[in-house]
Amino acid sequence: MIYPEYHSLLESYQEAMLILDDIIEEKEILFSKTQPAGVDYEKERVSGGNPQNVFDRYLIEKERKQIEERIEEARIIVEQRRFLLDCKTEELRRSCHLFDRVYRMRWVDNIPVKRIAANIGYSEMQTYRIVKRIKRNLQSVSKC
Repeated sequence: MIYPEYHSLLESYQEAMLILDDIIEEKEILFSKTQPAGVDYEKERVSGGNPQNVFDRYLIEKERKQIEERIEEARIIVEQRRFLLDCKTEELRRSCHLFDRVYRMRWVDNIPVKRIAANIGYSEMQTYRIVKRIKRNLQSVSKC
C-alpha cells in the first residue's frame, strides 16, 4: 500500500507551504509599515526630533530577521517536498492495490463514492466501508 506514504508526504508538503506562507506574511507586515498612512489629528503636534526614514528601518529590520534567506530556504524545501509528492503521486496512480486505487480516486481525483464503487466493481456500502477503513488507517499513521 502506497497511500499512507503519499498522505504523509502530502502533510509534510502542506506544512512546508504554511511555513513559507508565514515567512512571506511576516515580510508583508514589515513592508506595510513603509506605506504612507493618514495623519492622526488626535495627537498633539510637536516640532523637532529626528525625522525617521521608514524604508531604511524596513531594510534594517528585514536584514536583522534574515527574511530573504528564510524565504529562499523555505522555498527550496517546498520544491523538494513537491518533487517527492509528485513522484509518490505517479507511484500511487500506477498501484493496483484496491486501497490505493480507492484513496486515489476519493482524495486525489475527488471522485464521489458512488462512481468509485462502479469503477472497482464493489457495492456502494462496501466502498464506504473501504473509505472508512482508509480513514482509520490514516489516523493511526498520523498519530505515530
